[in-house]
Amino acid sequence: MTVDVKDDKQKAEYMRRFVDSRPYHFMVDYVDIMSTYGKDEYTKQYADALAKVLNPDVNDYLQVIHLDERMVDIVNDTQAEIFYRPLFFHQLMIDNVIQHKGWLLKGILVLDMNQSENLMFSKQRGLVKDWRIAFVAINPDTFVELVVNTKLLSEDSIDVVTPEPDYRGYTEDVVKGLMREFIIKVRNFLCNLVDFVDNREQVRVAKIPTTPAQNVKRMRRGKIPLPTVTRILPRMSFLGELNSYNSVRRKYSHRFLVRGHWRHLRSERYGSERQRRIWIRPFFKGRGIYVRKLKYVTDDADDGIEQDIEVN
Repeated sequence: MTVDVKDDKQKAEYMRRFVDSRPYHFMVDYVDIMSTYGKDEYTKQYADALAKVLNPDVNDYLQVIHLDERMVDIVNDTQAEIFYRPLFFHQLMIDNVIQHKGWLLKGILVLDMNQSENLMFSKQRGLVKDWRIAFVAINPDTFVELVVNTKLLSEDSIDVVTPEPDYRGYTEDVVKGLMREFIIKVRNFLCNLVDFVDNREQVRVAKIPTTPAQNVKRMRRGKIPLPTVTRILPRMSFLGELNSYNSVRRKYSHRFLVRGHWRHLRSERYGSERQRRIWIRPFFKGRGIYVRKLKYVTDDADDGIEQDIEVN
C-alpha cells in the first residue's frame, strides 16, 4: 500500500498514525484503513481480525508483549535456532518496532497454530506445530507499506499484501528480496524472545492486566479496548552486563561483533539437564577498526558457498 503524501500536514499525519504510534494502536488503525481498500482475501482476514480485537473480551484473543527497549539489540544480535516452540499465549502482538535498512517492522502478530484452530489470518484445519506470523513493513521516507503473512517453518509460505501495484520505484524483485530479509529478522527476534522468557535467567515477567469491565468503559468513551500487556524486563543481575553491551554496540569500537546463540541440550549425556536452553551471549572480540560482518549464502545448489563479507 502506498499513501499519497503531498504536503507537510499530510506527512505529519502519516508520521503520527503510522510511524510514531505504538504497535497495537497502529495495528488497529491500519487494519481499519486496510478494510477500505477492497474485498480481497487478505483484506477480509485483517478486517475480521479487527472485529475480534475491538470488543471487551479482547484478552480471549490476544495478549500484547513488550520487550524492554534495553534488550532489543541483544535479542536481535543473538542467533536463533529456528524450530517450533509453544507460545506462552496462543496469540501475541509484539509491542516493539524492529528496524531494518530504514524500514520499520510493526504490528508483529504471532499465532500458535498448535494451540488453537480459531486463529486470526489463518484458515487452517487441525493443529499444526508452527506459527503464523503477520506484520507490516513501513518505509517512512517513501511512504510505502507492505503487509507480510508467513509462517515460522515454511520457507515457501510468504504472502505479500499490496492493495496497489505502485511500489514507488521498488521493482518486484527488490520487494521480494526485502521481504525475505524482513522475515528472517522477525523469525530470529521471535524465537529469541520466547527462549528468553522460557529461560528466565536473564529476564522477569510483569503483567499489566485489563478486564472486560474496564474495556466496556473505554469503549463507551470512544476508545479502543486494551489487552493485557506482558512486560519482559531484565533482571537486576543482568543489567550491568546489558548496559555495557549496549554502550559498546552504539559506538565505534576496535572490535567486531560475535553473534550470540541458544545452545539446546539434547544429548542423553546431559541427564536431567536435557531440553534446557543455555544462552551464549553476543560479545565483541578482537582489535582494530570496528568491522560489521555480513554473511551471504549463495543459492547455487552445486556448492552452497557461504562467504563472510567485511564492511567498514
